[in-house]
Amino acid sequence: MTILCLLVFWLSCGAQAPQGGKIIVPEKDKPELEQAFWDGLQVFIPKGLDLPVKNAKRIEKNLYVMENGWYETESVQNTAFFRKALFLWQPVCESARPSESVMTQLTGHTGKKRYTVHLLQHRYKFGKAETEIPLALLLEYCIHMGCTPYVGIESLAEGIIDASLFMVNSEAGFCHSFRFTIDQALLDEEEGLLQAEAYTFTPINNLKQ
Repeated sequence: MTILCLLVFWLSCGAQAPQGGKIIVPEKDKPELEQAFWDGLQVFIPKGLDLPVKNAKRIEKNLYVMENGWYETESVQNTAFFRKALFLWQPVCESARPSESVMTQLTGHTGKKRYTVHLLQHRYKFGKAETEIPLALLLEYCIHMGCTPYVGIESLAEGIIDASLFMVNSEAGFCHSFRFTIDQALLDEEEGLLQAEAYTFTPINNLKQ
């Protein structure tokens, strides 16, 4: 069972016993919230994420890692990798480091990359919606909603990367879950099309960091 399946199962079960005063999304409100997420995504005007690089540790020559905690399992992290050039941090995005690159991109450190996402949203009681949208816009939209990104690499085989992205809003008590499929070769390109499926407003109980 994949990270995404395990966490969605856990989250669904966990919603039966909310803790810590979290706001739990009533089932009857799910269709309206899912539609509101979609409508907001279509009209959101990005200003660009300004995510500071703090406490980055050098792990190899000119390779640094910034770790900002994990979500439910240590394999799902808010972790990004950088190189340094002329005192400027450059997000890692290259086919030679696929896992590091995908984690960096999906936590919002997109740098100069201009990837587009073909997004399929699975809706309550089997509805669906599809669109194509810039990756940077999707990430900024979720972060603008108060979410923190956590990424888990599911698999890397035959040049295809499967990764799960959890946009966690611990204050409001929900999580947007995404499953990405990425061609490893695109990591060397400035732009390209990524595939993603989304389940929005999954209730949560707990956040570990």
